[in-house]
Amino acid sequence: MKKLIVVLIFIASNSAAGNIDFENIECPELSYDSLIGKWYSEQKNDGDTYQRWLMHRFPNGTYKTTIEYSTLSTSEVTIEKHKGFWAYSKCLYSTQILEFNNEPYSMSTIYLVLDLDGHSFKYQSTATGTKYTITKVDNDFKL
Repeated sequence: MKKLIVVLIFIASNSAAGNIDFENIECPELSYDSLIGKWYSEQKNDGDTYQRWLMHRFPNGTYKTTIEYSTLSTSEVTIEKHKGFWAYSKCLYSTQILEFNNEPYSMSTIYLVLDLDGHSFKYQSTATGTKYTITKVDNDFKL
């Protein structure tokens, strides 16, 4: 428990958003296994772009993500692929990107777990405050 408090204090002091209430965090009770599998989300970004992504988390702690960005006015599509590690413990979910579009890469992101309700997983970036909701899909689902 002490390690979790230290990590949360570090995240709170380094949060660019500053809108996460670290004093009153209630950690949902999730099992590691409940996050394994394929997860999908989509959103309209600022301006003229639309984004869809599919993340596949594996039991060994690795993951693959495909992100598709579409420019609505031109129908141009750009695809990103990430590979790396993921982890979950208490209130925190994290990803470590090790490969970006088949090239070596290194970036870590930490999220605050908000909820897992049925097949919907909600989490928030500790760096930006951005909230995400992704939905569990069948293993044969493709973008």
